[in-house]
Amino acid sequence: MKIWTRVFAALLVTGSAQVNAESRSGYVYRLYADPTDVVIVLKDNNKVNVNGECGSNFYHISRSAVNFSEFYSLVLSAAAARKPVYLEVGSCSGQRNILTHGSVQFSD
Repeated sequence: MKIWTRVFAALLVTGSAQVNAESRSGYVYRLYADPTDVVIVLKDNNKVNVNGECGSNFYHISRSAVNFSEFYSLVLSAAAARKPVYLEVGSCSGQRNILTHGSVQFSD
């Protein structure tokens, strides 16, 4: 039992912090294409930052995510159509909100 406790504690210290799936919505204000991920800057319709569970308005889609291509396409479509995105934060890396998935409602 002690070994599993140590392994679990080591994973908590070395890994990114997990958060309860937290949904945020807003408009894509800016996109950054970084080497390891795509970063979305999220603002509301009054151009006020929409901060996530991790403390910033920077939301990251990891290029290694299984759904990266579909997720990125969805975000680009929402930005072009000026529709709000609904994003699910799965974990934190510092103040970075690491996303798992999201959605867009294109019609009323």
